[in-house]
Amino acid sequence: MNTSNPRVTFFHSPNTRSTGVLTLSALTGQLAQRPYLLGERFSAADVLWGTALAWTTMFKLVPELPVIRAAIDRVAAGPAVARAQQKDAEIAARQAS
Repeated sequence: MNTSNPRVTFFHSPNTRSTGVLTLSALTGQLAQRPYLLGERFSAADVLWGTALAWTTMFKLVPELPVIRAAIDRVAAGPAVARAQQKDAEIAARQAS
């Protein structure tokens, strides 16, 4: 098993717990070095992981480390999130009436 590259280990690890630890370590390592997963610019990877981390920390499946909380907050602060939440509220209001 290749432990020097978490992405390779992620796909070949027979142990799910160790896979999750390696994946979380890779994510937090990236986020500790730069504001976004792929560097200095917001990307779809940040939307995917920001959303996933928000849910998994909410249900205590992933520890809410400061670097994870900061990433979640950056995604949630985006203008597209506010627009999506507004659309969700409009849909819910229509369905309720």
